[in-house]
Amino acid sequence: LTQRTRRANGRQLVVLDTLDAETFTTLLSALDYARTAFLFISKSGGTVETCAQALCLIEAARQAGVTDLPARAAAITCAGDSALSALALQHGIPQIAHDPHLGGRFSILSVAGLLPAAFMGLDIAALRRGAAEGLRESLHAPAEESPAALGAAWHVAQMEAGRTVSAFMPYSEQ
Repeated sequence: LTQRTRRANGRQLVVLDTLDAETFTTLLSALDYARTAFLFISKSGGTVETCAQALCLIEAARQAGVTDLPARAAAITCAGDSALSALALQHGIPQIAHDPHLGGRFSILSVAGLLPAAFMGLDIAALRRGAAEGLRESLHAPAEESPAALGAAWHVAQMEAGRTVSAFMPYSEQ
């Protein structure tokens, strides 16, 4: 699914990672805008899906009567000129700096992943301790027993064979 929903501590987290018209339209009509907060994440600030979703959600919130968007929204992006940064500035939405040295798709243990996790009530310190332990185990395991090493080796082999594009998902739930 491209719309992921999780519930915890009386809160609901919806993650959208597609522009699928049916999914997005359904969400827009179902949101309780008076109780909704928004977090827009794009390392580059130019990710088309993120910017398009942000534009649509901001307009839908405005039409629903939301007048305090800066208090209920944030954007995570690298510092500098970008479409997301300009959109955030235009609407008074606070920006949180994304580490420019950390790949956006690999930033789950950065603010991009930890802020939503904290919103859902997860113990961030425990999560990071567990990740560190997993990394230590992976680094000290024989290569043939390390899923991380095997995955990295497969990725390098694919790149060396000229396969440099990875497709993670389709852009439609149908």
